[in-house]
Amino acid sequence: MIDPRSLQILRKIRIRGGPRAALAAHDGQHIYIATDNGRLAILGASGKVERTLDLTRDADDVRAAGMVETSDGHLFVTTGRYGAVVEVDPKAGTIVRTIAHVGAEPMGIGISADGATLVTANGASGDVSLINRLSGKITRKLNIGKRPWGIAARG
Repeated sequence: MIDPRSLQILRKIRIRGGPRAALAAHDGQHIYIATDNGRLAILGASGKVERTLDLTRDADDVRAAGMVETSDGHLFVTTGRYGAVVEVDPKAGTIVRTIAHVGAEPMGIGISADGATLVTANGASGDVSLINRLSGKITRKLNIGKRPWGIAARG
């Protein structure tokens, strides 16, 4: 953990499974860590792991990668080679649903300013998927070229 004011290391936190991404929750009290073994660690403000969720649902090739949090506190996590986005309710500690077949190796994920559309960067297929957040349906795919891995959104 790093103090945002001083940029000093406060403590090191051991997370099993190869951490791939971290996201500070909107509530200011939690940190989400996506891991290479398909897990999502939910840490409290102290840095203690409060809960770990298994995003794999018995699939071997889930590699949690990018994350985005919605205004209602739900978390959407990309799964790399598995080709899906997993919706998580971190407060309840449950997986809400899996949105399958969003693209080949979705890694980065963002959300539109109005919260209606998820955007995934699908590295292996060279495209970006636009997904209706409520229905989970892909509304459009944009071919953008070789290996898009990240998404930056401004809203």
